[in-house]
Amino acid sequence: MVQCPKCKTKLSKPQKIWKHRELDVHFFVCNNCGTRFREYMRNGETKYTLMLKDSHYRKV
Repeated sequence: MVQCPKCKTKLSKPQKIWKHRELDVHFFVCNNCGTRFREYMRNGETKYTLMLKDSHYRKV
């Protein structure tokens, strides 16, 4: 389960999944606050998270 970086709501299913080089990208939209963020994963482990802020994705 993934937590929203803003309100800490638990999310179970990503909206979209795609591959970026050796990373799997999971795109989420929080049901509670509407925050959009991406989890970049390798071998089932989260490497980093990017959250949409001011029309740009920023590292959390």
